[in-house]
Amino acid sequence: LTGGYDTFRAVSADSTKPISAELGGVTPAIVLPGNWTASELRFQAENVVTMKLYNGGFHCVATQLLVLPQAWPPREAFLEEIRAVMRALLITAHRKLWDHL
Repeated sequence: LTGGYDTFRAVSADSTKPISAELGGVTPAIVLPGNWTASELRFQAENVVTMKLYNGGFHCVATQLLVLPQAWPPREAFLEEIRAVMRALLITAHRKLWDHL
């Protein structure tokens, strides 16, 4: 069962069995600063995108929040890598869609 507390109460009110509910997590990806190489930034950007898009982002452990050190020198480069991975996936998805039409 997924939803807010009111949904849980409404569904479970008449139940004689225990009910488990996932109330919609806001799973963070926390990035620890370091002297990352360009290939490490790309690799971790791919991991973050994978965590976000797992099951279309509709999984209770799908990353919804990215926590980055504000003063981390490669912060903007890392964010751009994430954007590049997302763009590449979007282009690939559109190509696959058009191939099937």
